[in-house]
Amino acid sequence: MTLMILKDKQTNMVRVNQFNCFEEEHANSVDMPKTTSNPLRKKKKQLRKFESKYKSNPTPELSCSIDKLKEEIDKMQNPEKYKYTREPKFKKRKFDKSDKHVKKRIRQHNIKKNKTYNKANRKRERMEMERKAKEHVLKEQWKRWEEERRRSLEEERQRREQEQRQRWEQERQRREKEEEENRLESILMDCPSDIKSFARTKDPVVRKRKYRKLSLKYHPDKGGDDKWMKIINNLNDRV
Repeated sequence: MTLMILKDKQTNMVRVNQFNCFEEEHANSVDMPKTTSNPLRKKKKQLRKFESKYKSNPTPELSCSIDKLKEEIDKMQNPEKYKYTREPKFKKRKFDKSDKHVKKRIRQHNIKKNKTYNKANRKRERMEMERKAKEHVLKEQWKRWEEERRRSLEEERQRREQEQRQRWEQERQRREKEEEENRLESILMDCPSDIKSFARTKDPVVRKRKYRKLSLKYHPDKGGDDKWMKIINNLNDRV
C-alpha cells in the first residue's frame, strides 16, 4: 500500500490517499459498487433478529411476527406454489330442441317450474293475508283501548266536576248558615231571655209549647209588644 499526499486546488488542503485505486489517474477507470436492496435477504435478517429476541423473551406478538415472516419468505422463494390458478368455468350443455324427447323434458321442466312458482305465490299470498289479519286485530285492539281510555277520562272528568259542584254547594250552604246565624244573633241581641231560649231550641215539641206561651205573653191583644211578636213569628216560620 502506498501513501500519496494530494493537495486540493480549491481549498488548499492537504489530504493523504492510502489507496492506489483512488489516485487521480485511476479515478475514472474504477466503478464504485452501487447500493442494492435484496428484499429476501432483508426478510431473513429480520427473521433472525426476531428469533433471537424470541429466545430471550418469548411473546405471542413475536411468535405471530415470526410466522408471518416465514410465510412471506416462503412466498418469495416459491412463487409458483402461491400462484393463483383460475378454475375452469362450467359450461352448460346445449341441447338440440328439435328432438321430441328434449321438447318433452323442457315441457316437464316448465310445468314443474310453474308449479313451484304458483306454490311460492300461494305461500306469499297466505303470509300477506295473515299479516293483514294481524294488523286488523291490532288496529281493533288499539281502537278498543282508545275508546276505553277516552271513556275512563270522561268519567274521571265528570266525577271531578261533580265533586267540585258538591264542594261549592256545601260551601254555599255553610256561608248561608253562618250569615243566618249572624243575622239571628244581631236580631236577638236586644231580645228578652225567653225569646232567645225559644230561638235556640231544636226539638219541635218543646218549640211548639214555647211558641204558645210566648204568643200568649207577647200578643198585642193580650197586652204584649207588636215588635217582639213579629220576631217570634219570624223565628217560628224560619224553622
